[in-house]
Amino acid sequence: MVPSLAIAHPQRRIGHKQAFELLALGQHIEAKQALALGLCNRVVPEGDIYETARRIAVSLAERGRSAMRATKHIFVDYAADSLTDSVNKARAFMCRR
Repeated sequence: MVPSLAIAHPQRRIGHKQAFELLALGQHIEAKQALALGLCNRVVPEGDIYETARRIAVSLAERGRSAMRATKHIFVDYAADSLTDSVNKARAFMCRR
């Protein structure tokens, strides 16, 4: 059984046909291919994984809590909207502050 998030994410990133092929065939893909397809943000050498993750976590932790909350809200809630709807919602959200 494939979790629904494992299906939804690739469909949005690479399209239905290519995502279906990857999932149906169950093939492993190399990190560089995942990066090229937009399925991950970066590829780092195996020995640098924890240090890279730590740097990202520290960078996120240094951001203001309210700024991160607003960013998450806008990013998640407006992702499926048209550009016009997203701008209008963001404007309304920022005016409430």
